[in-house]
Amino acid sequence: MIQKRRGYLRIESGLLAAGVLLLAVCVYLLATAGQRVCATDDVKKKDYNEQYARFAELMAEVFIEVQDKYVEDVPPEKIFAGALNGMFNALDPHSAYLGADNFKELEKSTEGEFSGIGIHIDLRDGVLTVISPIPGTPAARAGLRPWDRIVKIEGKSTEGMTTPDAVKQLTGPIGSKVNVVIYRESERKEIPFTFVRDRIKIESIYSNADTGDYVTPYFKYLLKSKIGYARIAKFSEQATEDLVKSINRMKDAGVEGVVLDVRFDSGGLLDEAITVANLFLDKGKVVVATKGRLSDQNHVYKAEKNKMVDWPVILLINHGSASASEILAGALKDHHRAILLGPKGENTYGKGSVQTIAPLRVSLEKDKDGNYLPNAIRLTTAKYYTPDNIGPKGKSIDGGVGIAPDVTVELPKAQEGDLLTKGMLLGDPPYTKPGEEKEKTVKKDSETKNEDETESKEDTEEEQKTDEDKNLQERDEPEPTPTPAVEKNDEKTKDKAPVNKDKKEDDKSKPGAGKDDKPFYLKSKDTTPTTKDVQLRYAVDLLKALLIVRHEQ
Repeated sequence: MIQKRRGYLRIESGLLAAGVLLLAVCVYLLATAGQRVCATDDVKKKDYNEQYARFAELMAEVFIEVQDKYVEDVPPEKIFAGALNGMFNALDPHSAYLGADNFKELEKSTEGEFSGIGIHIDLRDGVLTVISPIPGTPAARAGLRPWDRIVKIEGKSTEGMTTPDAVKQLTGPIGSKVNVVIYRESERKEIPFTFVRDRIKIESIYSNADTGDYVTPYFKYLLKSKIGYARIAKFSEQATEDLVKSINRMKDAGVEGVVLDVRFDSGGLLDEAITVANLFLDKGKVVVATKGRLSDQNHVYKAEKNKMVDWPVILLINHGSASASEILAGALKDHHRAILLGPKGENTYGKGSVQTIAPLRVSLEKDKDGNYLPNAIRLTTAKYYTPDNIGPKGKSIDGGVGIAPDVTVELPKAQEGDLLTKGMLLGDPPYTKPGEEKEKTVKKDSETKNEDETESKEDTEEEQKTDEDKNLQERDEPEPTPTPAVEKNDEKTKDKAPVNKDKKEDDKSKPGAGKDDKPFYLKSKDTTPTTKDVQLRYAVDLLKALLIVRHEQ
């Protein structure tokens, strides 16, 4: 028994030793897994650890020195935020630390509604630059233009200011004011602006198949002519869904071709750009590719469904079209599904990078109840490439390169400003200067008052005349006919006949009558609605030509 027992003890002891050895091996394998993947990674990890330790020690030393000896008392949170922002200043303009306020504003902007002046900005060559003002907003109405450089906000220089910090200063309560100074290259001077913040509500899609009051006679005329029009104002969460609804309404109206408009559209969500492009591309066609340092950032995005329509497409672009707008433009251009029409001398903006929003576990800011507020980092993790640039030698459009239009058109000098302020873009109300509506109302009231006074005067004169006639009849005495006023001018009017009011009315209807009337052969009988949007007019003419060719084929 004992011997047998000893045998069991020897077996149990061997199993225990093996288990301990196996556990040790597992721990060793787990601990050195990264080291065994690649010797280079091992060196990097060791280097990172050493650098991080030195950095942490340096930051602690600097922080203590600042806290103890700086001329003024500075809240620790401010110092930490400055250090974080400084870290991102070493990266590209699109990467940034998002504190609680900036993170909240970012979420609002992707939802399509926020409070501010209505611009999309970017850091270009280290200077805050307007990608595009949002049409119909305070910024657009005041005259801000794409590529304006923001050099001062509230009297302070924007040198070294991050994009999130600028956004934080430009947004604020509705009705509040913010003073901004911009530098405009074309005028080579600084221009001051004072903006009154307003609610910025951006609908994703406006189309001529909509039923809103903003659909003007010209756009209704296009729909009756079987030409669809859809303006993509922003690639927000509802963009694809809204565009699908518009296209279905266009189908019901018998549309045969469409003009898509991404002018002044600074972008939005990558997923929405891909699904919008899918509406016009065959299943399996490449929409865009992203390439990053990490393998999970390398993707080739393809159309996952069959295209919704086979219409010919004209895509309107300008230098305010950026990011998601450029993804759509690149996909439709490279697959020959659209003709890109832009102003002469302008490419799209040239923002060809992808940013990932990563919420952070540690936060510095608290709410009034002492709870830590959510924050995040926005980090450029990849660059995107159009279908024709996916290969090893493919070039990104990032850094201001942009996408060139297939066809260009010369625009009047004031056209860009008119598009942004005069309600020429579908969905945008025309701008009325402060006080202008009041002036119009006062003028209208004044005119109404004058009309009332005139009518009252005429009524009084009529009553007096009636009384005179009555008196004449009562006296039963014939009264000589009053001499017309025109006959009292002796020599100057003796040859002139009395004016016949009915005759004047008849004369107005005669051809050539009236000071400004043209001869009948120069008069245009065309009452077709038109637009002052030169780029759109050109696009419509081009689309009509394409439809004629298609019908002939």
